Amino acid sequence: MAGRLFSGGFMGLNITPATLSYDYKRPPSIGMAGLMTNNLISQDMALQAGRGFAGSLGFRLSPQWRVEAELSYSAGSAGDAGERQSRLALMNLYYDIDVGSTKLKPFLTFGAGMATHDIYRGGMDGLGIASETTSGMAWQAGAGLNYQLNEDLSLSGGYRQVGGAALNSNGYEIDPNGHEIRLGVKYKFKPKAVPYDLDAHQND
Repeated sequence: MAGRLFSGGFMGLNITPATLSYDYKRPPSIGMAGLMTNNLISQDMALQAGRGFAGSLGFRLSPQWRVEAELSYSAGSAGDAGERQSRLALMNLYYDIDVGSTKLKPFLTFGAGMATHDIYRGGMDGLGIASETTSGMAWQAGAGLNYQLNEDLSLSGGYRQVGGAALNSNGYEIDPNGHEIRLGVKYKFKPKAVPYDLDAHQND
């Protein structure tokens, strides 16, 4: 079993072309007619490309199929002064494509799990720093290429799309769909060899 266990670490670029829409109310104010008003303001923030990091622990089911449990973190700017931070917990399935090479092996992947998003507006609405946290289901699908450096170590690069249903919380509507370009390394754990003591088993 130990020979089928492996771990991985990744870093890359999170490309998120979507926008974050939210509504908020300014504090009550006195209008021109002398009446107290609550002004509902709608605003969009563009979510920019950002950095990402991930770690995984996997198990090879067969020469073609493997599963991985992944935890990842990404962050990027939102609008002029805000920031987006996302955390994913995914269970991923991989299919390694045999192309007749001992070094290169393309793969396809699909996974599902949970996502948590933190949005920091950074005073864009004139009310000072404000934040919101929301969670929901998430999925990923992509493809890539592994390059075997030696028996235990390999490089992995690829592209995937990460998505989920639109999330609504306290006036926020967050579109979690985005794209990631990733590069990482994988290490396969070796089973520990146990020496056989011939003398201790001579009388068996």
